[in-house]
Amino acid sequence: MAETPPDLYTELLGLPPGPRPPDHYALLGLTLFEPDPHAIHEAILRQTAELKRWALHPDPDRMRRVQEMLNELSAAGVALEDPNTKAPYDEHLARQLGIALPTPEPRAVPMAPQPAPAAPPAPAPRPKTALPTPRALPPSRPSPATAEPAPATFWEAALDFLSAYWGWGLLAVGVLLAIWLPFALRRSPPEPQAHSEVATATPPAPPKPKTAIEVVAPARPVRPAPQPKSTKSPAPKASVEVYVEWPFGAVEAKRRQEATASALSAKVEEAVDLGGGVKLELVLVPAGKFVIGSPPSEQDRGSDEVQKPVTIEKPFWMGKYEVTQEQWQAIMGSKPARFSGMRNPVETASWDECRAFIAKLNEKVMSELLPPNLRTLDIGDWLARPVEDRTGRGFRLPTEGEWEWACRAGAATRFCFGDSDATLGDYAWYDANRSGGAHQVGEKRQNVWGLHDMHGNVWEWCASPYAERFDGSESKDEEAFSRRRVLRGGLWFAASQNCRSAHRLGPILKGNLDWGGFRVVCSARTSDRPAVMKLVPRAPRPKGPGPKVAIEVGVRWPFDAAETKRRQEETAKALGVKMEDAVDLGAGVKLDLVLIPAGEFVIGSPPSEEYRRSDEGQKRVTIDKPFWIGKYEVTQEQWQAMMGRNPARFHGPMNPVENVSWDDCRAFMSKVNEKVAGGGFRLPTEAEWE
Repeated sequence: MAETPPDLYTELLGLPPGPRPPDHYALLGLTLFEPDPHAIHEAILRQTAELKRWALHPDPDRMRRVQEMLNELSAAGVALEDPNTKAPYDEHLARQLGIALPTPEPRAVPMAPQPAPAAPPAPAPRPKTALPTPRALPPSRPSPATAEPAPATFWEAALDFLSAYWGWGLLAVGVLLAIWLPFALRRSPPEPQAHSEVATATPPAPPKPKTAIEVVAPARPVRPAPQPKSTKSPAPKASVEVYVEWPFGAVEAKRRQEATASALSAKVEEAVDLGGGVKLELVLVPAGKFVIGSPPSEQDRGSDEVQKPVTIEKPFWMGKYEVTQEQWQAIMGSKPARFSGMRNPVETASWDECRAFIAKLNEKVMSELLPPNLRTLDIGDWLARPVEDRTGRGFRLPTEGEWEWACRAGAATRFCFGDSDATLGDYAWYDANRSGGAHQVGEKRQNVWGLHDMHGNVWEWCASPYAERFDGSESKDEEAFSRRRVLRGGLWFAASQNCRSAHRLGPILKGNLDWGGFRVVCSARTSDRPAVMKLVPRAPRPKGPGPKVAIEVGVRWPFDAAETKRRQEETAKALGVKMEDAVDLGAGVKLDLVLIPAGEFVIGSPPSEEYRRSDEGQKRVTIDKPFWIGKYEVTQEQWQAMMGRNPARFHGPMNPVENVSWDDCRAFMSKVNEKVAGGGFRLPTEAEWE
């Protein structure tokens, strides 16, 4: 005989035996047809808090039943907290129970006692205390009923004092004025102002001021010298936006990168000629805000990956690849590597050797090899400065925040592409796919911003000193006190968890390493169009008026099929699109879409609907934007085209996938957004679906 499931209504909420699920009042532990909205609200909060204690239970069946009870509580709130929905529910419940609704007389009962305390004729207070009470708002204490010994407020006592001792008050004011007035006159005399005006009008006689003027005078003609520049029209300022939203998807990442390049009058990728046909390729990384580190829930998280908000205030250029042996040879004339290959990264460089390479790189590039069209390097007055003052100008090592921001490219997941180790081999050389030592750069897939080998291959030095708890500071001063530095990115023989975006290798002394590489960065700006940084709360919309969509909200619902088609056609016409469209997923596989117009409706079901559940409470919802929705459920051939596998149990290319989790669906959406230009695909909200 099957075991009877426990009655969770009694076990968790202490409800007496009865129909399951109970009506809304019984579920909340209230008397039938409770009229007090405050009592209803408090009961909902109390019961919800009690159930949420059991929402995460090891028994999945029990957890599911608790979630159903939480849904019933939500429906009870929708039905009872709003008088417009409470009345029809009470009528429906009364008919169901075969009883009559109570008369609304009890609602008038709380009003009856209120006039009584307002008219106590017994204590007859003094006229003086009765008059100021409307004005006497500051004192908030209630006056006692037997208040003959404590009659007056503060203001009444003050008025009594002034009326009795006004003569002494005037005398005290006069004494205070007599003491204060001489000091006031002495502190603000008019003579110094007049004297200063004379001094500016006529040169002073004493020699000391004269010599001071003579010293300053020769310097003043020098300043107007740059005045001819003012004859030109001022150069427009480039507006470089530091976006607030994070994380963001691949489409938004590319849009930000292209918008930054446009503002800087630059390309997304540039190259510096190091001579002998050797190039140093650079990728533009936009500015932004993100959270460095990893959440406590991340798999394989390290204790030093504490999360902290970081602002990357300026866009910067970063090496597209780790510095290669041919680039090192072109600058240093040597190769600090064990695994030969001109396109292999250097992998035995110490932190100090990386600094020496960058110093020679800056000396060579800034003096002779900078291309004329490369105006976005932060060189400014670098050449005009003394050699010993060039530290920090031109190329440098990335800070820890810059490295992780560039690696993530908008993602908050374990890797730049997602959370799964199964895909890591497409992006990184690491323990599971290594063969020999370090590999040539650029053989694996790049991240969204175009950077290769951010995961795996060789560890990469950062400028930042190691700190157990990253404090959010992003100083670019590489002469910091600590001799222990941070490496990022992983290694060709490292485990997958050591290749995560947030993983930190430190503290490491700046001496030689058998597996230390690096990539260079330099701040980006234009010499003729200075960048103006500004924070924006969301991605800017295209300028211009654009098509206006007439969205009928709350005009008429429900409506018939003819009205449905009319709204759909008008929305498509206003947007300049078809009512149905298709996205190519490759290999002849299409994703058919249908346009849904915006509007307003009531979600849920009325109490009179047959087979209605208690969690189908009605609520007015506005869909304020039109949207596209899949014409069909996602099919197996569409899933196969994106994910490379078929998890379904009932096979058929046009059959829907039916053995996938919510996380699997999210992974599918990410793949579609990565492949399709414009992206933006997601799961529908519950209201959009209904």
